[in-house]
Amino acid sequence: MIIHETLRALGLSDRQTDIYLTLLKQGPGSIREIAAGAGINRGTTYEELKTLKAKSLVSYFPKGKRKFFCAEPPEQLVKIAEGKQAVLEQATNTLRHD
Repeated sequence: MIIHETLRALGLSDRQTDIYLTLLKQGPGSIREIAAGAGINRGTTYEELKTLKAKSLVSYFPKGKRKFFCAEPPEQLVKIAEGKQAVLEQATNTLRHD
């Protein structure tokens, strides 16, 4: 799966990729719905959602007493890739000039 390899290159784990793709496919959902869709247990799903939120790939909103999570648009992945590319270019330039 090319998308899994690409997201791994951007720093996402397989579980994070599965959760993000599940959210893109099924839309906003509760932890239980996301866990079922991704085939991952709820505790792990919650921890991975926190990591995805820190990477600005997932956001959430309260709905009653529960949190509903949604995927940020795939354009956010492009921003992450561009940021990594800029860091690599700077590192390459530094190495060439030292």
